Amino acid sequence: MGGGFVLQAMRRHKFNGRILPVNPRYPEIDGLPCFADLASIDGDVDLAVFAVPAATLRASIEAVPDGKVKSILVLSSGFSEVGAEGAKLEHELVDAVRAKNIRMVGPNSVGIVNLGIGLVATISQAFDRTDFPEGDIALVSQSGAFGTALVARGQQEGLGFRYFISTGNEADLRFTDLARSLIVRDDVRVLCGYLENVRDGAGFVELAQLAASLHKPIVVLKAGVTEAGSVAAKSHTGALVGSDEVAQAIFDTYDVIRATDGEHLLELLKMFERAPRAKGKRLAIVSHSGGAGVLAADAAENAGASLPLPPDGVKAQLTEKLAAYATISNPLDMTGAASLQANLMASCLRTMLESDAYDAGVLCVALIWREGENLLSELNALAESCDKPFAVSWSAPSDALAPRLRVARFPVVADPARAAGALARKLVHESAPSSVARARKPGTRVPSAELATTSGQIAVLERYGIALPRQVLATSLQEAEAFRAELDAPVVVKIAAPELLHRTEAGGVVVNVASADALARAYDGILARIKNTRVDGVLIQEMIGEGIQVFVGMKRDPTFGPIVAAGPGGTLVELFGKLAMRPAPVDPDQALAMLAGPPLDTLLGGFRGAKAFDRSALAQLISNVSYLALDAPELAEMEFNPVIVRPNGDGCVAVDYKFQA
Repeated sequence: MGGGFVLQAMRRHKFNGRILPVNPRYPEIDGLPCFADLASIDGDVDLAVFAVPAATLRASIEAVPDGKVKSILVLSSGFSEVGAEGAKLEHELVDAVRAKNIRMVGPNSVGIVNLGIGLVATISQAFDRTDFPEGDIALVSQSGAFGTALVARGQQEGLGFRYFISTGNEADLRFTDLARSLIVRDDVRVLCGYLENVRDGAGFVELAQLAASLHKPIVVLKAGVTEAGSVAAKSHTGALVGSDEVAQAIFDTYDVIRATDGEHLLELLKMFERAPRAKGKRLAIVSHSGGAGVLAADAAENAGASLPLPPDGVKAQLTEKLAAYATISNPLDMTGAASLQANLMASCLRTMLESDAYDAGVLCVALIWREGENLLSELNALAESCDKPFAVSWSAPSDALAPRLRVARFPVVADPARAAGALARKLVHESAPSSVARARKPGTRVPSAELATTSGQIAVLERYGIALPRQVLATSLQEAEAFRAELDAPVVVKIAAPELLHRTEAGGVVVNVASADALARAYDGILARIKNTRVDGVLIQEMIGEGIQVFVGMKRDPTFGPIVAAGPGGTLVELFGKLAMRPAPVDPDQALAMLAGPPLDTLLGGFRGAKAFDRSALAQLISNVSYLALDAPELAEMEFNPVIVRPNGDGCVAVDYKFQA
């Protein structure tokens, strides 16, 4: 049945290549000669579409003559998506495909589409219609049904999807393989994807870097939530660095744009498809409704755009155009009187866009029916003559005008906040530095045995430039007292037990020990409380004074490798929860960028008149941790909590740490 749908779709869309039905039961299908098997076809086959039962598919592949078929699309279901027996069939299918040196999309795919040549090899009814808007968008989706629904919804909004690929189970070709084959094509301007998981972390990073080098955006809608709950008891790092947080860190690092939902995805695609490339993040907002302008301004700033005030020259021009009670600012409130003058609204937007103070603009249009046709004409003309991007939020257009707005020369979104937010995200993306391959400093693998003992861990941390308090690993009370007396200051007493993850909770830490008697009580008490674990001795550390507490951690993600995280430390890590994250390696400049957002930026900058703290030293520590993570692949997690960051110039110290293999 699926093969019949594909044949009908290919003929409906006038595929300009050969269509070769294969079925041993029929001499012809739909007026086309039908072949008994692939071996009966003269010449090579670029793509073979299989829609046969899962149980017989392997035999069908094994019957393909060697070198006959370059690639296959498997529409058949009943494989790993249905359980263990299906997974076994899928493994056998992959073996058969690879033995024939064939590449495969699927199984369990709904099809692949290239509208440029009429290749519509799909069972989806989204492609029953043939009046597709021309465009340069490619969509790769891990959900066939939702992906085709996005295409259909995009059609209604006038978006031009040229390519669509349903990845199916990704038994051979994966999302990253298929997306990479599309992003390099000259007829693709924007790549978008629906993702449930990323199976090839390195390939995804390469895809993002390739897209950046080509100045082509990647917009993704990713489903999935954090896995933190199942590991929360193990460590803060494991609890806070979940799979979705890791994916977001990768997106942020390589400027992959993440949509929040399907409608947001389509709004972002409109901005990239229908507006020219931006040269900066300075946005002008023009509205005849004060409320709409404020909503747009809030959304734009939240998305990262800046809203500079109009310079004097622009103010003078706008004052001359508008009523005396108009608010000449940004957002510009033209007042309700402008809603009856289409040329005035377009003229004000043009004035803002022609100023060197702005890189883009948003026009907020509320209920305008009488002047709608004229305004659309004025704005289409502006789009033709202006090399800066602008978007229009147009709420409740007339029934007659709505279809024409869907094919306007500029992006139109109904809601002012969503229009401004989507355009601002485009501006931020296009003004960001391109993602480039991160340099890897030469490193020496850290022996796992060295990380298994307290003295070995201390040596490793010192070798990687991670500052620790002055301390001694004591194996007797006499050693401990000798260090305390020499220091002549309060100390912290800690059990040295590498396999003990939470020594504070186990009673293995005593702080502010200031005398020989207090040290003896602390030393003996800790050893008495800690049982049933290997103990290397007792750490005696100096008490660290003035500073703020910061958390630095690393979690090794199975897909993307080591992820470094930072946030407020001590017990505040549980209060704030959200951490700044970045994949390793992280250089000091990249680490400084991690510290630039709230709440760390506020804490390090000096809150309510407090001193500013040494963020450069903290950035260097984060970088050093990232390189240690690369050189110690046996480590699943690292946690430095707290790191005491001292005032500027005084550095930072990792007061406590733990490793988890």
